[in-house]
Amino acid sequence: PFGGFSAATFVLTDSQLQVTVGGVTSTYNLSDIQTANLTGDAKGANIYNVSGWTGGGSLTGPSGSTNTVVASNNRDFVLTNTLLALANLPTLTLSNIQNASLTGGVAANIFTVKGWNGNATLNGVGGNETFNIYLDGIGTGTITVSDSALLSSNDVLNLFNSATTTITASQLKVAAQVIN
Repeated sequence: PFGGFSAATFVLTDSQLQVTVGGVTSTYNLSDIQTANLTGDAKGANIYNVSGWTGGGSLTGPSGSTNTVVASNNRDFVLTNTLLALANLPTLTLSNIQNASLTGGVAANIFTVKGWNGNATLNGVGGNETFNIYLDGIGTGTITVSDSALLSSNDVLNLFNSATTTITASQLKVAAQVIN
């Protein structure tokens, strides 16, 4: 684990790892690394930005901390409580991650969220996105779905659920789980 004083922000790319703790950033150059296992600090909100990473590994948020994974890629995404998979890339194992911010690219991306009980923001950006969201009514997470190209795209939201669903003009609710 890095730090010991406050939350950590990790920015991981194929060539570099930047770790910011307590306002101090350390940079580590990487060469020929395929697996990264990152563990945040237990004293705050840790952020793991893996937008420029094409390898595998694990992201571990210590108990008692609030942890977020961020990925911006022109790829398809699969998010569960225990993994983040991007099409044609190795899987990242997630442990104690409560929030996810996933942003696609200009192509038509597919976002699949299944067995996820945290909060997630899914942004399609462009193209004709498909959002496949599976809700089981367990947990209290909120999933926010958006696309900056709303007027010129034909996005599809597929909801799969196993509990009573309440639908309004701006929200779907399955037990305490919400899609905005």
